[in-house]
Parts: sequence; C-alpha cells; structure tokens
Amino acid sequence: DERPYRSLVMGLTDSGYYSNFSMPFARRARIRLVNESTAHPLTAECGIVYRRRQAMPPGTGYFHAKWRRQEVAGVELHERNITGEYNYSILDVTGQGRYLGTSLNVYNRHLMWWGEGDPMIFVDEDTWPPSLHGTGTEEYFNDAWGFHPGISPVSGVLLAGLSSPGRCFGPNAVFTFHLADSIPFRRRIRVTLEHGPENSLTNDYASTAYWYALPGARDFFAMRPVAERLAALPSEWEKQRQERIREFAPELRRQIRDIASTLDQFPTDARRHPRRIRLLRLVFQLADSLSLPREPVRRLEALIAEARGRPLAERFPVMDRVLRELAGLL
Repeated sequence: DERPYRSLVMGLTDSGYYSNFSMPFARRARIRLVNESTAHPLTAECGIVYRRRQAMPPGTGYFHAKWRRQEVAGVELHERNITGEYNYSILDVTGQGRYLGTSLNVYNRHLMWWGEGDPMIFVDEDTWPPSLHGTGTEEYFNDAWGFHPGISPVSGVLLAGLSSPGRCFGPNAVFTFHLADSIPFRRRIRVTLEHGPENSLTNDYASTAYWYALPGARDFFAMRPVAERLAALPSEWEKQRQERIREFAPELRRQIRDIASTLDQFPTDARRHPRRIRLLRLVFQLADSLSLPREPVRRLEALIAEARGRPLAERFPVMDRVLRELAGLL
C-alpha cells in the first residue's frame, strides 16, 4: 500500500522513491537489490548522485539503515515501567555514532488505542532513567491525541489506522528524523518504545532505524526469513478487525461484569483508575458492535465526560456507578 509523501531525506513521488541520505565510503561502494519473492518478478530503475572527494574526513561515520519486525509480548508491570526491559527495540548499537531517526509500522491487533507507549533512548552508560524519555508514541512522531495524516519536512503520518474514533484495529505507518538534533553516542545507544501503556499490549511492530557509525560498530539483530516479514494485505484489514471484535466481545463483557461484581470490595482508586477508564472508553467506542442500547450508553458516556473536569478523587464514584450500570446492560 504505497502512500506518496515528501520529507527532506526520503519520499515517494510520481518518479519513484528517493533518499537524500549522505552515504560516504572510503574505497568502494556496492548496491544490490534482492527480490525474495518466488512469484513476483521485479524490475527497477535507479539513479545515483555522487561527489568525488580526495578522502573521507577523519571521524566520518558510515550510513546504516536496518529493518526489523517483532511480535512484542504484553507484560503486567502494574502501571510502572522503571527499567525499559520489555520495550520494543528500534535500535541497539555498540560503537560510536549518531542516531538519525526511524520509520515505524504497527499493525495494531487490539480494539483499543495502542500509542500511549513512551519512547526511551538509552545512551552510553544509561541504566535508569534513560537520557531521553518521552511522553508517548504520538509525541515522538510530532503528533498528539492519536495519529492524524500529515507530512512535515522531518516527520509524518502516512497511515493512521483505519479511522477514528473507535476503529483503532489495523495498520499505522509513521516516521521521524533527527536532522537538526541527531543523538550522539560514544559507546552504545538503545532506542526503544513501550508497546502500549507500560508494555501492556501484545502487538505487531516493525521499524527501520537510520544511523551513522564509525567502522567497528555493531548492531544487535539478524534479519528474519521472508515468511516472517510479510504483512496483512489491505483487502484483509477490515475483515480481520471484525473477527477481532467477535473474538474480544465476550472477554470485554466478562471484564466489565467482574469489575462491577467486586466494586464493594475494590472500588475505583488512583491505582485502578487508568485501566478502568481505558476499558470504559473501549466499551463506548464499540457499543454498536456489542449491541448495546444507544441512549443508555450515551447517557453513561456523558457522565464520564462531565466528571472529567472534576478532581480525580471525585471521578471515582461516577466511574463505579457507570461500571455497575454497564454490567447490567451487557
């Protein structure tokens, strides 16, 4: 699924793809195109722009770009990620160089929004906290409150899920480049993202990292076989989403009922509030698919919206009331 776009260093136009990354070399350069498909022949036309120099300046790094994909596993960290151990790794390099950015693809297999995961970049001897700790995936890609299609010279959203709100299941494609603010490292860099709030979501992540490094630097992973790199076709996205709704609906009902049945013993408090508000938002978004009566759901959704302006402790009784009523509707 090709989406035309233009950024300062990469893009897709009517003339084809382009890359303006500088790729210095000292003695020789070789470019190879490999078609790993056994069914689809490939024809490619390429143009290369280069400039001869007497020698590479001292300290010049070589350009690197590497793609990877991982089915990340959700973990229970009780709303506290204080190590980054389970984050998705965009890049892990030992050596010296500069990190320039990434392209990220997430095929979200959940019916809830996936993008609350914080970016965490560990530089050199970082343990915890990291040198750079962002507030969420959207912010790292220069967006907010979800992803919205749009391109700037250094970042962009090519594909923002299927639609919004309530249709979070499906593909996302975004990129960001650190051109004026590249991140230097002397011994090691680890560029990571949480997958969902505090790594709570099992999901399908893929990324390409871009960096320069001096000779001798090493990155951390080998390329996976082609069969493990294939993505779902666009024609299958909506069908897969509907299948996921049918699979998840009984579990969603069970979670609401279980919470409602234990509210006297475990009322909403500051610790339980984040998970419960995410669950309520998901129920409101999928109300039609869950065959819930429209007017009662709208009334309960309005109660939650009105409570949002109150102090946090005053929202808890409202949430408990809504949970009890929803359990009756489900």
